[in-house]
Amino acid sequence: MAWAKDIVVAKRQWTLLTDPADATITGVRLQLLGDAPVRIQATASVDPTSLSVQGALIMTKPGEILYSTDTLAELFPAVTSPLHLWAYSQRLTEISVNHA
Repeated sequence: MAWAKDIVVAKRQWTLLTDPADATITGVRLQLLGDAPVRIQATASVDPTSLSVQGALIMTKPGEILYSTDTLAELFPAVTSPLHLWAYSQRLTEISVNHA
């Protein structure tokens, strides 16, 4: 299912960026709307307890866009399907998410 939302990323906690009921995501576009750096990780479940900021993709500049021209499985090879995306920031910020 297509998903297009602006999501507030909570301070110092993992925030789910994708529809928790849909784990069939193959591509994504993220845009950093706030001014705080954001780390992006993926999991095979909607449980973020195993996540770490180590090895995460990072977006640092306001307005920065991450397009997934590769499949998400190629961006996050250690994660098997299904796939959920998460964001983490040291400060409250916002990110635009669009995925199919």
